[in-house]
Amino acid sequence: MSTITRERALCMFFYKPYNEENVISLAKILEKENLEICYTDEPNEPVLVHSLSIIHNPFRYRTYICKRTLEPTTANEKTCALNSAQIVLLLNTVYLPYDPENSDLYENKIVTMKQIYCTVLNYSDDLDTKNLNSFIKWCSYKKLDFLQVGTKRKIDKVDNKTTTRTRSLYVLKDDYLGKDPSKYLNKWPLRYSFVDDVAYKINNYLRSYQNYIKKLKEEGHTIIGYIRKSPGKEPDDRRHQLLEAMSLNLKERSLVDVVFASPCSQASDPMESRDKKQHALLDQIGVAGSTLSYLDYF
Repeated sequence: MSTITRERALCMFFYKPYNEENVISLAKILEKENLEICYTDEPNEPVLVHSLSIIHNPFRYRTYICKRTLEPTTANEKTCALNSAQIVLLLNTVYLPYDPENSDLYENKIVTMKQIYCTVLNYSDDLDTKNLNSFIKWCSYKKLDFLQVGTKRKIDKVDNKTTTRTRSLYVLKDDYLGKDPSKYLNKWPLRYSFVDDVAYKINNYLRSYQNYIKKLKEEGHTIIGYIRKSPGKEPDDRRHQLLEAMSLNLKERSLVDVVFASPCSQASDPMESRDKKQHALLDQIGVAGSTLSYLDYF
């Protein structure tokens, strides 16, 4: 995910100094012409396209992180509900163990696990039932990036006895416009949040990806998938279960039309040398054929 803001990308594209005045004036130009700033491969190389082009092909034209404007929510209402895998991606984006050298988006903070846990509760239904200790174990099991930074003990200033474990992390800014209701009429308190924008993009990623795949199919393309399992000590029924799950994921998430499989081969094996001997599991996992069939398909 890009760590350059939309505002900075605007100034980069138009060769303007990065300041609030230039951002506002350039944003007005884009709005008037229905254009949007985005990138294809490298976030450092912004391009300008019509807004409809991004809607038509969101996986070619990728948008930058921006301060997402949100209406106030009720105490128990979530911005969006992310699943467990999406929460991992969110936390690995919001809490970095290294300096990304991007003060637009990140700032160095001393953070406790409780603070990280509170961030998660804003975006997850899956982790609502966990307490703080369960969440800490879950983070360890998922091997989250921020755990690379060791903890330090911080003594409570009130009783001078209680200690809290903290980490020095680079945290995605979560900015607020302010608390003057006269400025925002009935929209107070209006929120500007980078974290919410990241969560929104993560939440909508699969939907955008599948819409892109559907457009390819409408243009006459066939979506082909390939799965492989390395040699191991697990019994055939377990290997069968894993391969079947991989095939199902490709069909459900990537809308794959045809799946080929290599039930037992190394990643380093050349494609043409795999599956020269037909594996017994091949007929049981509901695929179109082996690696050799895959090569013949083309």
